[in-house]
Amino acid sequence: MECKNGYAVPLLPSRVIDVEPGIAGSVARLVVPAVGQRARYICLSYCWGGPQKVTATRASLEQLQEKMPMDQLGLTIRDAIETTRCLGFRYLWVDALCIVQDDEMDKLAEIQKMASIYNNATATISAAVASSSTEGFLRHKREPINQGGCDFNVVLPDGAVGNIMVVAQKRICPRHPLDERAWAFQEHLLSRRKLIFSEFELLVECCKHSAHPLQDSILGYRDESINSSMWTAMERDSRWAWTSLLEDYTRRLLSNPEDRLHAFQGIADQIQSLRGKSVPFGILTWWPESLAWKVRSPRQVRSGRAPTWSWACLDGPIESSAYCDGPIKAVDICVVDDDTWTMVQ
Repeated sequence: MECKNGYAVPLLPSRVIDVEPGIAGSVARLVVPAVGQRARYICLSYCWGGPQKVTATRASLEQLQEKMPMDQLGLTIRDAIETTRCLGFRYLWVDALCIVQDDEMDKLAEIQKMASIYNNATATISAAVASSSTEGFLRHKREPINQGGCDFNVVLPDGAVGNIMVVAQKRICPRHPLDERAWAFQEHLLSRRKLIFSEFELLVECCKHSAHPLQDSILGYRDESINSSMWTAMERDSRWAWTSLLEDYTRRLLSNPEDRLHAFQGIADQIQSLRGKSVPFGILTWWPESLAWKVRSPRQVRSGRAPTWSWACLDGPIESSAYCDGPIKAVDICVVDDDTWTMVQ
């Protein structure tokens, strides 16, 4: 694969889980890497599905750095630790354990690094089939596909006989719990490689290829790899790419609505690095038409997390009016001159 080589060994994030591969038992602990320490690591993308029993807090940091209470961790996180070991990696990044959850300054600082954390990871484990951190993904009962497909035997390279079932594509491409979560959207877009534990099989995707038989990306996009097509389109200033990205993101769910911008920050940072221009409050400063958006329920109470001209001040799905039939009906309009913003009431 084209993505196999060419990436330098990255700097480790602020905190990582040391899974100590090769050591007997289920030993793992939280570590703070030395300044400038480099190593390859794995990330986890998963659904919290409610409060977790063990998270990093100011009170629990010292204990987590001594030893992880494995029997109290959610099964999804334990499966991720096991997978990281089996892949031969030593370090794993999981948000619940690598971000101090009751420290707002730490949370904001780590959110600002989200793009680099996922982009620099060797791979992201995507627990697509699990709806909560307690369900796990390695031992999920995967029912055989029996939907009127064509079943036949094949001879494997070692001489053994295997079995393959060919099923119509649309019949085996369900949406998973992770597909509905807003935080998972940027984790998917920002990851160079993904190991997607789906309902039927393990899917492998990288920024150049998708190593599975489906032509539909499981997270909602079609044809080529979403990482490649989306960022290439954004770099070329594609209005369609922005519209698709925004509408897909805003239809997803957040446990805390006030994370509307936080869960989008990594995407905004990546766009800014491609274009060299800022994306304040989720608006493209070089394309004034990005202000032409609308919601299905315009009577919502606006949140103070964003200005009224930004879609982020409201909850729920956003539609781009710039691509709708009929006259544009923006909720608010502002005049943009590079990075200077003037409100027009």
